[in-house]
Amino acid sequence: GDLCGRVEALLRDSLGTRPIELHIGKDGRLRCDPDKMTQVLVNLLSNGLEACGPNGRIGVDWVATPHGGELRVWDDGPGFVGEASRLFAPWYTTKPRGTGLGLPITHRLVRAHGWNVAGARRDSRTVFTVSVRSEDIVRDSVPPKQQPGPEARVA
Repeated sequence: GDLCGRVEALLRDSLGTRPIELHIGKDGRLRCDPDKMTQVLVNLLSNGLEACGPNGRIGVDWVATPHGGELRVWDDGPGFVGEASRLFAPWYTTKPRGTGLGLPITHRLVRAHGWNVAGARRDSRTVFTVSVRSEDIVRDSVPPKQQPGPEARVA
């Protein structure tokens, strides 16, 4: 896919031989700024790679919902400690060499699209969910050329 392929190329050195596990269902085309969404995915997946270590798994899932869709970026690392909302505060970091700016930038880019992002621990995964509005999903029933605005495929 366009966005995930671009992100995978950018993260190739960090990924090593590991793949980004993709589970992209129907309606995986979004009306968005592809460069900004690439940055969002790079930030979230980079954090996941660092958290899960050299033998961990990371992935991107796309799920259509009644109100739009959810882009879920996950890793199987140990997770974060404390309140998830603090993760998006500038300068807050749990990493020895982190700047505390990656997630606040991600939050700003997601909000610029009119979307939301939240982090949570679910089962054995850390999941960052980007909630996408219905009007920003390009439905397969209408050819993409008839849709106004830029679009990018999640996968």
